Amino acid sequence: MATRTADDDGWTTVSDAEVDENKVSFDTIGDQFIGTYLGQRTVTNADGSYIQFRFRGTDDAVYFTNGNYSLQRGMADVRVGKMVRLTYESDKDVGQRSPLRIFRVDVKR
Repeated sequence: MATRTADDDGWTTVSDAEVDENKVSFDTIGDQFIGTYLGQRTVTNADGSYIQFRFRGTDDAVYFTNGNYSLQRGMADVRVGKMVRLTYESDKDVGQRSPLRIFRVDVKR
């Protein structure tokens, strides 16, 4: 995060181009992530668009993960501000080059 600095013409810098989000990677079945749900965004690039879910981790840093079909279904009814636990449960063959990663989404009440 940028340090607040004032320059001679009255502008104060409160943020800069620095990326202050961390990507959550689920590499191994059983991997988990716990954080407070901050919402989702749609990212558009040359290949189309996709959903990312954003979280504040238990270490107070901001994280994101790309939302495949399984995560989108699991997160559909999760409200912003809720503590969630994402668990990479298994792989499902869907006839594509890569299997679909299946996630369990738990919400802390």
